[in-house]
Amino acid sequence: LLFIDATVENFQRITDQDENALVGEINNKDKTRLVTVQEAKQLKEIIQQLSELPPLPDIPVIVLTSVKIDENTTEYLVNKWSQAQQVLGNGISDFTQIETDKSGHFIHLEEPDLVIESILNLMEK
Repeated sequence: LLFIDATVENFQRITDQDENALVGEINNKDKTRLVTVQEAKQLKEIIQQLSELPPLPDIPVIVLTSVKIDENTTEYLVNKWSQAQQVLGNGISDFTQIETDKSGHFIHLEEPDLVIESILNLMEK
């Protein structure tokens, strides 16, 4: 199982105000990312759904985590994000987290070779 900078329910509590601010920020930066805006509008609901899921099965898991610091992301926030994604390894005997500072949240677009390498790694297991 491969997670690419996945949203995790333990990252932070999302209020309606947080959700609306995120949607506004995305709309102001890049109006072409309709899918991102739609995801942001549903973030609170998505996090609630994630918290209700059963634990992952004990299968090989790789988590790709962006730790890129830029004008919108502080070192504190990046560390918190990385720690939150480590929870995906709970109960997993073959868990690997790969952090990258070469790409932001869209690792699959900015570092496709890293994604392909991770898939091939999982297929070998």
